Amino acid sequence: MVKVPSLDVQLDDSLPVGVLPVSPIVANDKLDVAPLDSNSRIKLRYSRRAFPLIPTRCITDYKAQGSGFKRVVVDLDYPPSGAKDFGLAVYVMVSRAKTLATLYILRAFDSVKLMAPFPEYIRAEWRRMVALSSAFIASRSRS
Repeated sequence: MVKVPSLDVQLDDSLPVGVLPVSPIVANDKLDVAPLDSNSRIKLRYSRRAFPLIPTRCITDYKAQGSGFKRVVVDLDYPPSGAKDFGLAVYVMVSRAKTLATLYILRAFDSVKLMAPFPEYIRAEWRRMVALSSAFIASRSRS
């Protein structure tokens, strides 16, 4: 069992909150080797026991912008700072998954918080970008 202190999910009724079951697996294989002091070959059988863990990485939503990933695990709960423009981060996090089937949500979240409108400074920037885009398209159509 592995205890993840920041995980507040209970995967099974028999497990405490934040505890993940991780069992080692055994892999068996054969190896054909030639000892240095002999012309003959020896067949060795060996087994290896390891935990089935996959190396991964954690990155912030800002670092993930522009990237796409095969699998994405996101935490859609508000950060401890209670950031008011968290909706932007949610969009970036969720849109990094290549398919909906490979998007995993880490824990329960309050959907009302995610439905909050964008902050005024974001809406103002959007309007500015739309105006610039319209002006550019208009100038291209005149020439």
